[in-house]
Amino acid sequence: MSSALDPVAGQVVTAAYLRQWMANWAPLAVVKVSNTSRASVTAHADDPELTLPVAASTVYMFESLLIYDAGGGLISLGLSTPAGATTQFTPEGLDTAVTTTTTGAQRRAIGGAGIGSGGAGVLTAADPRAVITVSGTAGNVALNWAQNTSNVTPTILKAGSWIRLTPIPA
Repeated sequence: MSSALDPVAGQVVTAAYLRQWMANWAPLAVVKVSNTSRASVTAHADDPELTLPVAASTVYMFESLLIYDAGGGLISLGLSTPAGATTQFTPEGLDTAVTTTTTGAQRRAIGGAGIGSGGAGVLTAADPRAVITVSGTAGNVALNWAQNTSNVTPTILKAGSWIRLTPIPA
């Protein structure tokens, strides 16, 4: 299936063509500039910075690198998507049973949410991934998260964490 954005031999690339290509196929990314803390909460909420717009009727590859200190409550991850979108998501992090930085690396199943940490005060990383199929409704994709287990010691999603959405041409 071809589209108006498919290049052809001898085509002159204009500024208008590049703007249209960028609007439809260029990756989108955002980096957190400040820490966000959540304590004594297990209900997911969108991160205030890790949100990107998506177009209707488009499939996206979601990639990220999250840096966090899970305190005593670990961390639970998910995605908010526009109405009607479907998502195959995996949090790609340490198993929730991990309590030190030296044991337990494990990939989580599709649809899993909770991941472990290296312990309170230890920076830990996760690299959640997903395929997001947006139906006829455009909107935003946002990383949402909470503590996996309620704890008064805050879970902190750190500045420098990022998400990226790349459209996958049909």
